[in-house]
Amino acid sequence: MTAADSAQAPAESAPARRQRQAQWIVLLLFVLALPLVEGPKNIAAALVLLLWLARLAVTRDAGGPWDAFDTVLAALLAAGLVAAFVGGYRGGLSDVVRSGVLAWVVKRCPLSERAAVGLLLAAGAALWLALMIGLIDYGMRRSLYLEL
Repeated sequence: MTAADSAQAPAESAPARRQRQAQWIVLLLFVLALPLVEGPKNIAAALVLLLWLARLAVTRDAGGPWDAFDTVLAALLAAGLVAAFVGGYRGGLSDVVRSGVLAWVVKRCPLSERAAVGLLLAAGAALWLALMIGLIDYGMRRSLYLEL
């Protein structure tokens, strides 16, 4: 968002601002848990979706008009569904749907540049932490391979 955009954007209400902040915190927790643990990642993903739906109900703002990125995400979800049913691989369908829907929600979240950079830094920190944990397991011979 540029200075010109913020000058023309309507003022955000206090509940909408709190929902946006809560959604960013839960999204941050999701990014931190992504390479580390399965359970909190799934809970955080569900909370991000629920907070986005709550924000949508309050603000009636779905994140802007449909664009090319939305088309790509819709095509990826459709391809995953077709591959699952045609290929007979329905076991991983929930992962494809969860990842696709979450990517779509994040794309439609009102994130500032600062918030997006914070998420990228958190993702990098979580990845390095997961690699260090894997390296310790590998070094202590608890694992045959270096893995997350």
